[in-house]
Amino acid sequence: MKKIIYLAVFLMALTTTSCTKEWTAKKLTNTTWRCSDIKDATPIEYGELRFVSETSVEYWLKYQDASPEMEVTMLYTIDKKTITLKIKKEDDTIEVVDEGVIEGNSMTFLDENEEPMVFTKQ
Repeated sequence: MKKIIYLAVFLMALTTTSCTKEWTAKKLTNTTWRCSDIKDATPIEYGELRFVSETSVEYWLKYQDASPEMEVTMLYTIDKKTITLKIKKEDDTIEVVDEGVIEGNSMTFLDENEEPMVFTKQ
């Protein structure tokens, strides 16, 4: 009987620790995500998404032999596993730039050629 109880407790612990982490805007704030496989004509070491608040994310690029540079600040929303990046235009309209999927500690977007860009949590 004790073996069955120990087995049940072990399985419950295993099940709860193996669940995928669900990200929220609050949990994303102050995190950095990096992609080292950005295809571009200019040699890029990596791109980073720096979540600076519950609504704002900065996109940084690190070109070879240069310091990282901030390219753009975007708005973002998150709904379960879907993250949507948006830019506020000069006329105050909002334009959706990209949608991606967050699974665990990776965030995947598609580039303009429909190639995956995988950002991992740093």
